[in-house]
Amino acid sequence: MRLLFDPIVTSCGHTVCLRCLLCYFDEVPCCPLCREPLADLLENRKFITTRLTEELLRRYLPDALSDRKRIHEEELAALPNVTRNIPIFLETIAFPSIICPIYVSEFQYHVLITKCQEVGATRFAMCSPFENPGVGACGSLLEIKEHRIVPDGNPVVDTIGILRFRVLSYHHKNGLNTADLEHIEDKKA
Repeated sequence: MRLLFDPIVTSCGHTVCLRCLLCYFDEVPCCPLCREPLADLLENRKFITTRLTEELLRRYLPDALSDRKRIHEEELAALPNVTRNIPIFLETIAFPSIICPIYVSEFQYHVLITKCQEVGATRFAMCSPFENPGVGACGSLLEIKEHRIVPDGNPVVDTIGILRFRVLSYHHKNGLNTADLEHIEDKKA
């Protein structure tokens, strides 16, 4: 119910904020305005940017848009414990707003999932293994949506990407990899 920020158009023709729609998708895979099913949009993640809307906001509401951008940055900065000592998978690349099921078979990642459950953490980081830990590797912060055990006894963790990060420092202690992260905001073309 605020000024549009990163506006996109849904397949049913409504203009909404990209991040608001992604948050809404966490609960219901449909348009927040008309309730039209958007499973196809959720699946293929091909969002249509509304350049005209962005230009109109810049031209006619520059102060309100500046305030909205400031509020967005403050909200990102206020996310609790997002950037320090985050458990990290060094396996593959994940992307923001993409569903990522993870089959956990290695012992160190069993430890990571167990520790997340013990402390009630619902987020961890994931990026490709890197040769020189802590030097600029990039990845995505993931949020755990569901956790289940498959017949072979290993867990499958259903996650979704939240935001991109750069690794500032890397730590390994008691079989658990953690990292200090810096959020990366995507630049528009």
